[in-house]
Amino acid sequence: MARNNQDEDAMLSCDYLVVGAGQAGLAFVDTLLMQAPHVKVIIVDKHEAPGGHWNDAYDHVRLHQPSVLYGVESKQLEGNWLWCLLAKRTLPWQHRATKKEILEYFGDLVNKWVAKGQVRYFPKHVFDFDLF
Repeated sequence: MARNNQDEDAMLSCDYLVVGAGQAGLAFVDTLLMQAPHVKVIIVDKHEAPGGHWNDAYDHVRLHQPSVLYGVESKQLEGNWLWCLLAKRTLPWQHRATKKEILEYFGDLVNKWVAKGQVRYFPKHVFDFDLF
């Protein structure tokens, strides 16, 4: 059972339900879709956009680790390495993503899955665990 801010209820069917569109949930979905692209996945998240705690905090923070070590396997956070070298004038393993870059990255990732029909995404919804 998913409930949005207007208290509308909906019964949905899927193979995997992921509650939360933060880094861990999206990394799980990414790996799942690479291994079993035929499964039906639903992502329910209380935020307006994917990215978990990045939606609420870290306005002036960059990753403390290189961007190549963060994100999901199927999509590079640091972008094309040639782009890093020429446009950003940095080595890819020295790139530290900003909040804006991370939120755009996760948004693009979820939008790609939705466009392919692999995922149904429900932002601004919460999952009611008490019903199960």
